[in-house]
Amino acid sequence: MAEDRTYTFKQYRRTRPGGTTGEMTKRAEIKAPGLAQAEEIAAKEYLAGLDFKSDFAILEGETGFVSCWLTGLPHA
Repeated sequence: MAEDRTYTFKQYRRTRPGGTTGEMTKRAEIKAPGLAQAEEIAAKEYLAGLDFKSDFAILEGETGFVSCWLTGLPHA
């Protein structure tokens, strides 16, 4: 079984409509064996109620990779 890694979920409030910069409003650590599992946890626990008109989210990994949700659409 793979050892869990630490991922950091960060939610931001956009500085302007449609913008991709903002002020961080939430930060949470997610422990998971891989990125796919961390993304599933983030989607279930944090993204479901996120208003993408005013907010966006980023999931950062220990090795510097990033997943970003700018809209509510999968893989957008």
